[in-house]
Parts: sequence; C-alpha cells; structure tokens
Amino acid sequence: MAAPETQRWTYRQLVQPIPPTPNLSTISSTPATPPCPTCRHLLLQDRSSIHGKTIPIEEFHITDTFPDFPILQAGCDLCRFLRTAIRSAWGNTGTHPMLESGVAPVVEDDDSHETLFTAPWDGRVKVHSARFRFAPFGGSFQGQQKFAWDEVAGSLEQGDGVVVGLTVEFGPASVPLGEEGEELVGELGTELRFKLFDSIDIESPVSASRRNLPSDSTLSERNVDLIKGWINGCAANHGNACQGDARWTPTRLLALDPLRLMETASIAAEDDHRYAALSYTRGNDWPDTAVQTSSENLDDRKEGIDLADLPRAFRDAIAVCQALGIRYLWIDALCILDDTEDWKREVVMMHKTFGHSEVTIAATSATSPQSSFLARNISAISAAKIGDDKRHVIFTPQEHETSGMRTSDVDGSPWNRDGWTLVERMLSARVIHFAKNKIYFECRRALRSEENDAESATPGPSISFWPRVEEQAADAEQYRPFLYQQWKAFLAQYTSRQLRRQAADKFLPVRAVAELMAAAINDEYLESAGMWRDDLAAQLLWYANNDSDGIRRMTRTRQAPTWSWIHCKAKIGFVRGTTDATLPPSLTKQRFRVADVLEPRTLSLYGYNRGISEIRPVDTAGDAWLAEMRKEYPWDLLVSGGNGDESQCVAHGALDDPDETMSAHTQLVYLHVTDEVYPTGLILARDPGLGPAWRRIGVATIFDLGDLIMDPPFQPDSFDQVFVE
Repeated sequence: MAAPETQRWTYRQLVQPIPPTPNLSTISSTPATPPCPTCRHLLLQDRSSIHGKTIPIEEFHITDTFPDFPILQAGCDLCRFLRTAIRSAWGNTGTHPMLESGVAPVVEDDDSHETLFTAPWDGRVKVHSARFRFAPFGGSFQGQQKFAWDEVAGSLEQGDGVVVGLTVEFGPASVPLGEEGEELVGELGTELRFKLFDSIDIESPVSASRRNLPSDSTLSERNVDLIKGWINGCAANHGNACQGDARWTPTRLLALDPLRLMETASIAAEDDHRYAALSYTRGNDWPDTAVQTSSENLDDRKEGIDLADLPRAFRDAIAVCQALGIRYLWIDALCILDDTEDWKREVVMMHKTFGHSEVTIAATSATSPQSSFLARNISAISAAKIGDDKRHVIFTPQEHETSGMRTSDVDGSPWNRDGWTLVERMLSARVIHFAKNKIYFECRRALRSEENDAESATPGPSISFWPRVEEQAADAEQYRPFLYQQWKAFLAQYTSRQLRRQAADKFLPVRAVAELMAAAINDEYLESAGMWRDDLAAQLLWYANNDSDGIRRMTRTRQAPTWSWIHCKAKIGFVRGTTDATLPPSLTKQRFRVADVLEPRTLSLYGYNRGISEIRPVDTAGDAWLAEMRKEYPWDLLVSGGNGDESQCVAHGALDDPDETMSAHTQLVYLHVTDEVYPTGLILARDPGLGPAWRRIGVATIFDLGDLIMDPPFQPDSFDQVFVE
C-alpha cells in the first residue's frame, strides 16, 4: 500500500516512539488468537529438520506504511504487537536518534546524517527476515557456554531442544535518494528481538524439559518449591562435589527468629546448623558504618536487630531464608566485626563460610546493598499470543539475544563485575541467583532456572566454581598441574573485576582461595606475592593486558615484590601462546630454575641473561600489519652492536608500566625463563647505586613468528644467578 500522494514524509519522522502495552502477567490465561496468513509461518510447524542455530522463515514479509501501519493494525495480535514494537524501537531514546535506539547507519561523516534524515520518503516500511533461535538441551545458542553443535547433530535432527527467540528485521522499503536521485549513504534498518515460549515446550510431557513462564512474584509458591527442589536434589544426588560440612558454622550468624546476632558456639550440637550466605555487590559508598557490626554495638545486636534498620538487600535475603525454612544467615557486614584482626581472620575463612553453607543467596540484580533483588514487575513486559486450540506461541520483547538468559542476567550483571563476588561464587557449595525477573540455580553438577531453559534439561558442571579435590584424581601429583592452571585463570578473572575495598583488604579473598587450594596440594603459598613456590617459573610470566585502563605501579614497600602480579594494578594474564622454536643445542644443557625465595620479597634465580642497551617502542606508522603483529609486544629490546656497529634487536617486550621513567644510568637485562611459551622471559632493571637486586619491569619474547630474533641470543657462559625483588 503506497502512501497518499499528498502526504510527504522524511526519514527523520521514523523516530516517534509509542510505549509498549504491558501484559505478560496475564498472558498465560489469555486465549490465543488466530494468526494472520503471514504470521502463521511463525508457529514453526516443523521442528524436526533443525540443523543450525537459527531457522529462517522465508515466507514472512510485510510491507506497510508509516506512521499508522494500517496493515499491521488490521492484522492479528502479533501484527499489532510488531507495530507497537517497531514504533518503540525506532524511537529517539537518546541524544542521537540513530545510534542510541539500535538503528546503526554506516555514514561517511556527520553531514550524512542530516542529508539522510531530510531525504524525501514514501513512508513504506518492510518487515522481513524472520528467523527463530534454537537451543538444544544442555547448551546455549551462539556458542554460549562452549556448546559444541556438531556433537549433538542427532539431537538436533530430532528437534531435541527449545525455540528460545525470534529475530525480525525491519526498515524502509525503498533506498533513500538524494536531490539528484543518488543513493544516500546510510542504513535505517534494524532488528526486533523476541523471547519465545512455544506451547510444545510449555506443555512438554517430560517435566525436566517443560518451560515455565516467569512468576509475578519472585518468592511465589512455585518458585519456592523450585528452589527447595534444586537444593534437595543437589544434596541428595551430587555427593561430595557439592556437599559442605553441615556441622561447621562461621563465628557469628544472624538468627532470624527472633532477628539477632549470635555466636555460633552457643548452638547446640543436635540443633539444625544449616545457614545461607549472602553474596552482594558492595557499591561505591560501602561499607556503611551504621550497618557494620563493631565491638561497640555487638552486645546490642545480640539482644536484637530491627529489620527496618537493615539495607534492602539484607532484608530480601532474610525473606528468602524464611521462605526456604533456613534459620540462620551469614552477611559479612553483620557477622564480621569492624575490626582489622577480626575482619582478616573471617575473610580468609571464606572458603569455609561459603563452601559449607546450605546455599549462597546471590543478590545478582542488586547494584548495592540498598537495592532490592526480589522486586519484579512482570506486568510491565508486553506480550502477544497466537495459535489455536492445539498449539500457541507467546512472544515478549528482548533487548538482545541473550537477554533473559544466564549469560546476560548473571554473567553480565553488575554483581558479576565485583572481585569479591567472584570469590564468593567460586567457593560456594551451590548458588541461587536472583536476577532481573528470573531465578537461576548453579552448582558443580547442574544448572537450573525458573523458566527451565534448555540448559536445565541436561546436567552439566558449572565452570564458575573452584574444583573440589574429590572430583580430581586420587593422587595429588596428578591434579596439581590442573589446579595451578585454575589458579592462573582465577587471577586473570580477579584482576579484571572491580575491587572497591581498601588496598590492604583487596587480596584477602585471594588468600581464601589459596587456603582451599593448599588443602589439596603439597606446596607453599607465598602470601606477599600471591603465587605458589613450585609453580613460580610459570607464574612469574604474568603480563598486564593491553586493554587495562590506567595501569599504575603500586608502592613496592607497601604491597608486593615487583615480580608479583600484585605489584601491578592492572588486569593480568598468563601465556599468550606456544613457541615453535628452541634454543641452540649449546644453550639447552642448563635450564631456568628458582634457587630460593629469600623472605620477604627476594628471589634467587638462575638463567640465561643478556644485557639490554635500550628499550625502544616499535615504529608502526603506516603499517597496519606490523601494528597488529606487535600489539602484544610493542617494544624492541636492543643490544649494543659494539665497535660502533648499529644496535640490534634481541627480543620483543611488553612493559608493566609504559610510563615508568628510568635514568640513563639504569641497567637493563633480559632473563630467559622458557622457550616453550610466549612470553619467554623477564625484563629486569636496577640502579647500581641502590644494591645488587633487580626489579621486574616487564616480559619479553626472544622469538618472532617462531624464529629467534637474534641467533644466538645468549652466550653459553651467560647462565648466571640473578636476584629479583
């Protein structure tokens, strides 16, 4: 249908939003309406031939006219739902109508925006390219949670999974033309995404794979029964993998009836010791001294606590415990005294506090202790339902393809960006996540959710937990290398998180993980460095990620030796890759070794080394390929050519702090650690007037694309002792 000849539009008028109509809370009791001939294709009659992540619906395409969209308005309920969604999605939700509302034009310059927006337009809009998103049981679409599609081809052929979403594209039916008829640069099309509930899944005869619509109330009777079932099922079926010690309790707990703080030594041995632990993000203004228990208010809190005096997240956690029938609750701000020694002692015990709790309550949707994580308003979410007496499909809007899924609701939440919550999650026996409008459960053996997503149908371990020794080989020497890898992966995650507490407290959670690991391996944990003695050769080769913001050096005397990752305030990583070359045979008779750790911060190392005359940034101007190749090691380590010869590059380096200044008298050396991985060694510096010890300033590699940069890089007699502090 063409726009009236008398009516003239411009593309700027696309941005006129209409708010969606909220009705998800009543959609389950609302009868399905018959789809129009076009939308009937969205019932997906045949799910038996699914062979990929998406299912295109070629027959779905509608052309309508702006701004009233009469064809959609006169169509079925889904047509009208699409009309409202298009008007809302194309609306100006920010300062720039195209970039802030999901409309992403490709333009050459800012003037193109104005030219594109003011071009005449006939008002025709096409809605097309509908495609379903499918998730097989036990995995997620789009590669989430490392799901291997080729391994379940047989399941896919049987339609063994759920349809989780629908994507529809829309945009002008004609190309914008300029005054002289030329096609204008820019794309005004965008996508609508919907979450789906297919009656095939909702009414599945197999209860384990039956999907649920979300409840209006977070602690509805159905949800409470679900949570209890998840906890009881885990306790009964997962053995030592998820089981804590029911007899162990923290020093203090919050008793809920009546509400008071109590010393756990007073709990009788025959009483129920079960407790829950709260994990929450602290926010920028935390800790709140009015909330924190201190030696001054401890006795008063043992007498009783007024619920109204507690932050909203704490009150919500109490409500969860009461609904689940758990008598005690642990919250750090209430159960640990605002005292340095008590705080340190209790935080180091986090592996027991969270590991032995009945369940960890994660305030996943709360942005601070003052935020509620139980609040939800399902009635504010619009929905449409089409079908007949035999089958129906429910559609609700989705911001992006992972909205309303674990990868977004949990892993992408503010709660998950906190370094403390990372540790609390890892050390827990099992976790209940209270996300936005949805509850998730995870343990070492299973993933579950309120809506019973596809991931819930097949048990599978969660990679978010620290592995327990009982799950590994009986011989400690067999699982020790695995735990060292886990440790380095943990440090990479931890240093990428927000750490809001005082500097002295930031690394206490790391020690809590170390306490758990120490029980499984026969090794010494170097607390001042955050490393393990027997794995030092590998752990010394940490590097500061290039994407770290504001890399700054910490004061060495206050924090850690320079060879420790703690010394560098940045996101760190380990091992960028493996090398393809080896040292010449004359240099392989002796290997790098850690001779001793001289407390509190000095290492005695033996290895091949080479004096460096200069560290110079590589010149990549005008060479995009070189810039990409040298992105990880953007510095050249030069050695003097001697006899007036030009200096030569012996290694490519990455500095911990590129802004660190060194005097002209500073000595530099490269110390070789390994020829098996990148980076291969350490960059060290020292001022001869300040003592014999070197300090670490970065890492480097002596290989370039598998070949030695300088052959040979060392002399056979350059294997020597080096002290680093």
